[in-house]
Amino acid sequence: AGLATQEEKIAALTRFVQKQLNYQGLEFGVRGLMPNAAAKSLENGYGDCKDHSLLLKQLLNAVGIPAQLTLVNSSGEVDGKLPSSSQFDHMILSLPGPTGGDEGRVFVDCTAKHADPRQVTTDDFGGRLALVVEPAASRLVPIPPRTTLGTEIRCGRVVTIVCDEPERETADAVIREQVSFSATPAGALRS
Repeated sequence: AGLATQEEKIAALTRFVQKQLNYQGLEFGVRGLMPNAAAKSLENGYGDCKDHSLLLKQLLNAVGIPAQLTLVNSSGEVDGKLPSSSQFDHMILSLPGPTGGDEGRVFVDCTAKHADPRQVTTDDFGGRLALVVEPAASRLVPIPPRTTLGTEIRCGRVVTIVCDEPERETADAVIREQVSFSATPAGALRS
């Protein structure tokens, strides 16, 4: 409520899912393929990548933002000539680009708990193929490679010489250092 832009809504809902669900990988049995209902994931307070993605999809859809479940391979390349579900081991979410298509598509991974929700975590998947899951229209789309635009590392140091007794020949140096990171390095350091 009260958020004006689509970007603000996406950031708020992504942050909500990141904070409300603990990540717990579930790879065995039917749970390895089927997500829990979104209400069940909220009730449990935890879920795997499928649960995170389904919950965020339903929240975004509820506020009029289209989103698709998207499969990726977190450890290697996908053979685009013969895609099969066995090539994928992680589910994320993707949102159509500004014109409603794949151009400018945005990818979101709610299991990246320490990442800024506005800086979607394509770091692990950049340059790879993803399977956008839609009824009768599933397709492979490339995830754009990571760029360094917007990444910033700032370092600052203030040294203060402290001498409590003027007749002393020595003094103490108090050093205060501060390092701040934005975009890609920030999430990795927070984790």
